[in-house]
Amino acid sequence: MAFIKDSSIKALTEIVDIVEVVDSYVPLKKSGSNFKARCPFHEEKTPSFTVSQDKQMFYCFGCGAGGNAIKFVMDYTSLTYPEAIEELATKYSFQLEYEANGKQKEDHSDKLEILEDLNSWFQKNLIGEPLTYILNRGVTKSSIQKFKIGFAPNSYDVLKYLHEKRVDFKIAEEVGIVSFDEQNNPYSKFINRITFPIFSDRGQIIAFGGRTISNHPAKYLNSPTTRFFNKSKTLYGYNFARKEISKQKKVFIVEGYLDVVLLFQSGLENVVAPLGTAFGEGHLPLFKKAGNPILSFGFDGDNAGIEATKRALQTVFPVGFQTRVTLFPNGVDPADFIKSGKGDEVHKLLKNGKDGVLFFLKTVGQKYNLSNPYELSQCRNEGIETISKLPESVRKEYWKIFSKEILKEEVVEKKKKLKWGEKRKNVENKDSLFELSLIRSIIDNSNILERVEKEFGENGFKYYSEIYKDLKENRESEDIKKISIMDCNVFSESEIEIEIINYQIKKNLEERENILKMKTSFSEKRDKIRENNLNFNILKKKKSKFLLQHSSN
Repeated sequence: MAFIKDSSIKALTEIVDIVEVVDSYVPLKKSGSNFKARCPFHEEKTPSFTVSQDKQMFYCFGCGAGGNAIKFVMDYTSLTYPEAIEELATKYSFQLEYEANGKQKEDHSDKLEILEDLNSWFQKNLIGEPLTYILNRGVTKSSIQKFKIGFAPNSYDVLKYLHEKRVDFKIAEEVGIVSFDEQNNPYSKFINRITFPIFSDRGQIIAFGGRTISNHPAKYLNSPTTRFFNKSKTLYGYNFARKEISKQKKVFIVEGYLDVVLLFQSGLENVVAPLGTAFGEGHLPLFKKAGNPILSFGFDGDNAGIEATKRALQTVFPVGFQTRVTLFPNGVDPADFIKSGKGDEVHKLLKNGKDGVLFFLKTVGQKYNLSNPYELSQCRNEGIETISKLPESVRKEYWKIFSKEILKEEVVEKKKKLKWGEKRKNVENKDSLFELSLIRSIIDNSNILERVEKEFGENGFKYYSEIYKDLKENRESEDIKKISIMDCNVFSESEIEIEIINYQIKKNLEERENILKMKTSFSEKRDKIRENNLNFNILKKKKSKFLLQHSSN
């Protein structure tokens, strides 16, 4: 870990303006001597989030979040304390100083400067045919400058430039711009290609993407993985889009460099693209840093594009991001729309994307012949599997839509209608419903498990003992997934106490009826009734005391 000098941190905080910092993530409005916004850390209708320029502090009167600029960046972007400091230092072009003792921060600046210098040379080479090519694709000279687009000529010229700049070819290999053949001869990774520098989220060039202008079978090529570039964790255009993503709370994820460049050029600035690889889990931390925006995928409408979209959605569902989907028709991508003067049309298509969950569930329904009972059952199970991965708060509504619109089933209360094996035969039995509610409550809140285990244990479950055992042993069975989307009572931790007492009282009354039916001596029956009454009174007092305590809280 690198240790930043306290004096350096203090010097940074003296030049940082918290209003400027917060406003780059959350739009602020002047309110008297302060600034206000809706709090980014909890949902609210009336703004209670305040930023004081005089005190250089923020505070939310709704949730209590507060602190200085460093704390805001930490909370908003999920960065550590040192990372937040480095983020602000980059924003303000401030050179941090690190302690001489302890493990030092590894300095890659010299190596990254090689990429910066090389890109400047690539930019100078974007003339003649390569320049005509990129201009014919609809990219303006202004966009060429903004995205620092260039051209890598033949291998000899690239190697000659590196040699003249006294760049060791082994170092050039380390940064991903040179490789060696079997005879250990160096050659350029990028030959006769339009170059798109790939930036870190802080705006440093860390790699290149290249688009051939010849008939090379590899149309696109990216730098290999290096110590500072991993394409599965990097998104093209993120450094340009990050601020707008934070403001809009939405990001458009498209397929290629030119899609990003031309959409940005057309005014849609919250747009990024994966780098020659599928959108995956490694990309999600970038969006957490930008405030968990809605992820709107805009891929080709062919089979490959649909499958890529589905894989991306499956990655996102368990994490809880909201999603939208736009599929472009007839192999036409966003860049083609903009090049042909249809920028407004492509903006409309992207902004009116379909709900990602519903899109995925519809593709599930399209796989099966729903008039066949076996395939209908398979479809239902796959839908349950998908919905069970979503946040608990939305599962019920998506299940209703899936049942009604895709399975074409009448939406009814699951506790009365759905029957899953012998466990559900007595679903209208009150004991069964109570056990079901206990199971569902444990699924939603594992803290309840300990209390239920103490009072019931496995033997206390008549209808759901196997499912309860799975829950106890942290096994996620198909039945648990199904129950997690059922429409049934869910108890809070306080409600569970009163429900347990009610259940005990009910059992006590049932026991009294059984005693009265017993064929035994009068004295034995009298003693059992007395004991039963004693327990009943204890339970009633326990219930009254509990209700009194909670009504006064």
